[in-house]
Amino acid sequence: MGNAGTKNKAKGYRFEREFVEDLVAEFAEYPEVADLIERHGSVYGVNDRGDIRMGPIAWVWELKNVQKFDLAGFMKELEREIQNHPNAESGAVVIKARMKKARYAYSVLPAWRLVKLLKQNYELARQLHLEREIRKNSK
Repeated sequence: MGNAGTKNKAKGYRFEREFVEDLVAEFAEYPEVADLIERHGSVYGVNDRGDIRMGPIAWVWELKNVQKFDLAGFMKELEREIQNHPNAESGAVVIKARMKKARYAYSVLPAWRLVKLLKQNYELARQLHLEREIRKNSK
């Protein structure tokens, strides 16, 4: 495996690095997040918590730069890494799109996790709207 394995690791590392750079750029307006985005590397070994750390945002990013997808295997790995993360409740597998920059990668997560995120987003928007109404009516 030697040479091919080394090349594959290098491909994966480049993808992770590019993805981190994109995340930092996207979160630039939030320096409390952007300044803390970095690769995890293999610091947790068998207790892997994903490939990217985002400071105060507890989210598991599992990045893949592969030609053949094993979605079932990727989902099992994602669930295991979410369980290993002390604060994360969700995450996604990000699969590099061939011949595209990292920002155009495919993001995959179980449908129930997506629905949960949509419900949380709706609830936050609803609470914000109610808070604005209360403030408007109290003037």
